[in-house]
Amino acid sequence: MSRRTRAITLTEAHLRVVEEAEAAFAEDSSYAVLMARQAMTITNKRAVWQLRLELRTAEASARTQCVAAAPFMCGNTGPCGTGNCRFAAGDLANLAVEAASGATERPCQMALGGSYSIENAVRPLQALRGPQALSA
Repeated sequence: MSRRTRAITLTEAHLRVVEEAEAAFAEDSSYAVLMARQAMTITNKRAVWQLRLELRTAEASARTQCVAAAPFMCGNTGPCGTGNCRFAAGDLANLAVEAASGATERPCQMALGGSYSIENAVRPLQALRGPQALSA
């Protein structure tokens, strides 16, 4: 996933705010560290939400394909669209998610796994993709 940048035009009011921020950073290093930490927190949260969105999209696609498929025995114990789900794609097929119950029921009537939560797949996906998952 590429990140796009766009040119911005700062008005006089914005320039004053930027100058004040630069002065505050120069004057108080603990403030600068706090702001950098906050920026990293926001960046990390954004990356996690992006992973959740990707997992939900994969789940919706897998569930749609599952309902349309001929009846079969589903052995996936993780969320739909991950792990050994026959409709998992890309690196989500390599995702090992421990079985854990949740509020989502499986669309397949012959499923070995019970209900699940897509949230259980977020951390394993982060681990699978490594640090680049947070900088995407």
